[in-house]
Amino acid sequence: MRWTEYRVHLILLLLFAALIACMRLHTYSEPLERDLDIYAWIGHYLLQGRSLYTDLIDIKPPAIFVTYALAEFAVGMGPAQTYLLGVVSAIATMLGLYWLGARSLQRPWLGIAAAACWTLLCSDLELQANQPNTEVFINAAMVWGVALLWALPAQRIAWVQSIGGGLLFLLASLYKPVVIAPVAMLLLLQLARSVPVMAIRRFGLIQIATVAATGALGWALLLAWFWLHGSLAEAWQILFVYPQEYARHAGQSLLENILLGFSAKNLLPAFFLPQAIILFVSVAAVLLGIAGEHARWWRGYLVWLLGTMVAVALPRWFFPHYYQLLLPLLCIAMALMLDTLSLARGRRIGSAALVIFLVGFGIYRVLPQYRLDARAWSEHKYGSVFVDSANLGTQLATQLKPQESLFVFGVYPGIYKYAGKPPPTGVMNLWLALADYGYSLSPRLSAMVLAQLKKTSPDRVILDQYTWELATPTDPIRQWLQANYRVIGTQFGMGVAVPRTFAPTTVAPSENPP
Repeated sequence: MRWTEYRVHLILLLLFAALIACMRLHTYSEPLERDLDIYAWIGHYLLQGRSLYTDLIDIKPPAIFVTYALAEFAVGMGPAQTYLLGVVSAIATMLGLYWLGARSLQRPWLGIAAAACWTLLCSDLELQANQPNTEVFINAAMVWGVALLWALPAQRIAWVQSIGGGLLFLLASLYKPVVIAPVAMLLLLQLARSVPVMAIRRFGLIQIATVAATGALGWALLLAWFWLHGSLAEAWQILFVYPQEYARHAGQSLLENILLGFSAKNLLPAFFLPQAIILFVSVAAVLLGIAGEHARWWRGYLVWLLGTMVAVALPRWFFPHYYQLLLPLLCIAMALMLDTLSLARGRRIGSAALVIFLVGFGIYRVLPQYRLDARAWSEHKYGSVFVDSANLGTQLATQLKPQESLFVFGVYPGIYKYAGKPPPTGVMNLWLALADYGYSLSPRLSAMVLAQLKKTSPDRVILDQYTWELATPTDPIRQWLQANYRVIGTQFGMGVAVPRTFAPTTVAPSENPP
């Protein structure tokens, strides 16, 4: 690549990064979805030395909590934390897409096209992509891991590159183990490419084995760390036993979940329909053979796409944010298509087609989203629940005295944040303490929550109706709350309870108390 072209690409990448940062500013004040508040609280307490899986409880692997802890260490807990994580992860993925095209595939313009598409698509409202859930970090790690994998040399062993790719795939799996599916399929494809060619067989086998061994060793070291700290049994149950129970929650096996993911309903959900159409057009182009000299790249792309679709389907729930894992593949597909067009018709035609796509998709899909304010984004994605939680927490901050404590019987940890009160229990996902959701986890976690509540005796309890019903009348936490608290009203659709010896008059009477 000539120096002039390099400077142009550098300027474009800086502009893309600045645009991502500006787009994310639009929803800086949006209330967080419950999972993100859980990550933030657990990361906060990790910085204070508390233990994961024995004291601080959620079902995700450790990477997401450590990531939030690092962001809090840098900028504190709050909106700046989530903004930093969202922007950094999005820019990292954008740069990875550029590197994959420009260096791994040796097509610099392809890298710019993929990066440009990502800049436009990476904050999509319908996919809940503007806030840093686990998928945004998986995308960054996976894109860079694939970029290193596809650039492995055939005539020598690149130890640093192989280990680096293995570490990136390991990192992705430490956010969500479902990414092992696309990683395994990509490694098998890479292995199949190297085995038939005698001259490169040994190098290819060693490099793929190094990538796989790095990931396996990383997981082994993680489990060894938990063993040394006396928490291996708890970590094993949360990371390996409970996910199988979670996947069977709706009565489906893993194979049935995967097959369900390839049904028309889940291949073409309304929230992903425009992107899905682009993906299918790209696949059709491959099957029709119009990819030309890009055929080898398309094979790798199709394997990555298939593995990612399996990863989306494995948990069976098909939440919109799961489909974020397909966004980098969408950008690569568009870039490959446009690069093929530029090779056939000339660079100017390809560039013009890229601009037309970006402008058209921006007007059709992106611009209407940015006419909504930050709280309207939350309401569009989740209904009013997280906006109401923020309002309730803000109101409680004015009602509770500094020495008074709060307990939320539900999974709305954002209430604690807005109220300025610490959670009294380390079981951040309280549903895990309930038998109908926590399964084998519930006996230990229910006893833990009860012990912590009895120790602190909260001055105010917020009751979520869904959680109250999920608990059932025989649940020990629900029985303890009924015995020691009485409902005095509702605020923002949630019951408000106080100790039976105390009855403030600042809350409106409840119409349907739990």
